[in-house]
Amino acid sequence: MQAKVWTCMAVKKNWVDRGIILAAILLFAILFGESLAAGSPLPDLPGGGSLEKWEQPWRQMTDSGEKRITDYPYYPETEEKALTVYNQVPKIGDGEWMVLRNAYQTVRVAVDGETVFQYEGGFVGSRRPITGSFLCMVPLKAEYSGKTISVELTSPDGAALQVASPIRMGTAAEIRFTVFQSNRGVLLFSVAMVILMLISFGIYLFSRRYENRRDYQSFLFLGIFILLAMIWVLTDSTLGFLLSVNPAFIFLVSMVCFQLLPVPFLPVVWQNCGWDGRTLRLLQRLFWANCAAQGLLYFFDVFSYPRMLPVTHILLVLTIFYLLWRLVKDVKEKASASAKNLLGIVGIFSVFGLASLFIFSLGMRKDNSKLFRWGLLIFVVLLLGETWSKLIRLVQERIQMEVYKKMAYQDVLTGLGNRTAFEERIEELEESLAAGSLVSLAMLDLNGLKQVNDTGGHRAGDQLLRDIAGCLRRAFEGMGECYRIGGDEFAVLFPGTEMTNDTCRTMVHRELARFHEETGRELSISGGCVSSRVEEKGKFRISGMMEQADALMYEEKRMFHGSRDGEGK
Repeated sequence: MQAKVWTCMAVKKNWVDRGIILAAILLFAILFGESLAAGSPLPDLPGGGSLEKWEQPWRQMTDSGEKRITDYPYYPETEEKALTVYNQVPKIGDGEWMVLRNAYQTVRVAVDGETVFQYEGGFVGSRRPITGSFLCMVPLKAEYSGKTISVELTSPDGAALQVASPIRMGTAAEIRFTVFQSNRGVLLFSVAMVILMLISFGIYLFSRRYENRRDYQSFLFLGIFILLAMIWVLTDSTLGFLLSVNPAFIFLVSMVCFQLLPVPFLPVVWQNCGWDGRTLRLLQRLFWANCAAQGLLYFFDVFSYPRMLPVTHILLVLTIFYLLWRLVKDVKEKASASAKNLLGIVGIFSVFGLASLFIFSLGMRKDNSKLFRWGLLIFVVLLLGETWSKLIRLVQERIQMEVYKKMAYQDVLTGLGNRTAFEERIEELEESLAAGSLVSLAMLDLNGLKQVNDTGGHRAGDQLLRDIAGCLRRAFEGMGECYRIGGDEFAVLFPGTEMTNDTCRTMVHRELARFHEETGRELSISGGCVSSRVEEKGKFRISGMMEQADALMYEEKRMFHGSRDGEGK
C-alpha cells in the first residue's frame, strides 16, 4: 500500500512538472507570436559593409559648457535625472538608420526638438518599462540633413546614466553585417550548443526507443538546459533584436531563460549522483516560484526586472555553494566517483560564473558575456561527458546483473533452465493458470551417464549431457520449456498444451534418431509425460503430475535396463 502511495506521489510530481513546462511553452508561443506579428525592425535587404561613426563627435551641454564625447562608455560627471547628447545630422538619403546601444534606459530621439523615436519599454499593457541592454534603431530621413538631432536617456531602474557605445549610422544591410560581425563569438557558441543539444536529445530518444528507464532522463534535462542557455545567450546579445520589432519581448525571454537555467540542471546532478533529490527538488520549485513571482511583480507594476535581478543572483550563488558542499561531502564520506567528477565540473563553472557575476556587479562597464560563454561551453561539454560516462557505467552494471541473473537461473553446462528456474516457473503457473487451462509435464532421465563417466571421463559425460539437452531443445522447440533439474534429470513444461506420453516419446526418439544419423553416436533417454486440466485457479498443484510422470519414467527405465540385461545374457 505504501509503495502505491509513493508511486502516485511520484506520478503527480511528474505531471506537475510537465504542466508547468507546457504552460511556460504556451506563454512563450503567445508572446512570440505577438512580437513577430509586427515583423522585423529592419527590412530584409542583402549586402554588407560596416556602420560608420558620425562625422562630428557627440556633445553634451553641461553647467561648465559644451563637452565633446570621445570615450565610451560615457558617463556624465554629475548625477542627473536625464542625459541628453546631441549632434548635427550629416547629408543623408532615405533608408539610413541611427543605431544606439541602450543600457537599461528609456530613449527619446528628437530632430530640431520634434520627437522621431521613443522607447519606453512598455509590454503587454504594463506601465512599467522593460529597459534591457539592446539596440535602438532609429529610422532617418533625407530631410533631417543638417538639422540637430538629440538623444535623451533616462534610467527608471536606477542604473547609471551612460552612452554605452559610439552612436553609429548606416543602412539596414550595414546594421545586419555589423551585428553579425560583432557577435561572431555568440554565433560560434550557439552552433556548438546546438550540436551538443542534438547529441543530448538524440541519446535520450535513441535510448528511450529501446528501453523506458529513468537513467536516460539526464540527457533530456541536459538538452533542455543547453537549449535554455543558448536562447539566453542569443537574446542577451544584439542578435536577438534583429528578429523582432519588440525588444521588450527579447529582454523578457532573456530574463526568463536565465531564471530557469537551474530547473533542468538540478535533476542532472541528483540523477548522476544518485541523490534522493528532495532538497534539490525544493530548490527547483524555488526557481520556478522566483520566475513566476518576478513576472507578476513586473506586470502589476511593483518592481522592474533589473531591480529584481539580484534575487536570482543570490539564489544561483546559494545553489552553487550548496552543490559544492554536498559534492564535497559525498566525496569524503562515500568516495563517489560521480560526485568527484561533478565537483570538478561544477567547480570550474563556479569560477567562470562568479567571476562573470563580479564583473557584472561592477556596473556593467566590462563585457562579462565572453567569459561566461566560455565557462558555460566548457561546463556543458564536461557535463555531457560525465552524463555519458554515468550511462555507460549503468549499462555495464545492468549487463553484469543480467549475466548474474542468467547464471542464477540457467544451467551453465547445457544452457537450459536450472532447478531454481524450474521451481519458480511451477509456482508461477500454479498461481496464473486459469480454470480449464491445460498443462503437460515430462520428466526425463538420461540412460548410461555413469558408464560414460567411468569409461570416458567426466568430459565425455559433460558432452553427453550437452548433446541430450540439444536434442530435447530441438524436439520441443516452440512447444515446451526445457530444464535440467539434476545430474542426469530433465523436465519439460508444456503450458496450455496437451501432450500425451506416446506423443512425447515419439518426438524425443525421432530427434535421437536424427542425431544418430548425423553423428554416428547413440543417445538414450527414459521419460514419462502426463497432462492435466486446471479445475480451480490458485488451487492447482503440479506436484501430483510430477509423481505420475516420474512413475512412467521409471517404468520405461526398468524396461530399458531389462532389455540391456537380456542382451547381456
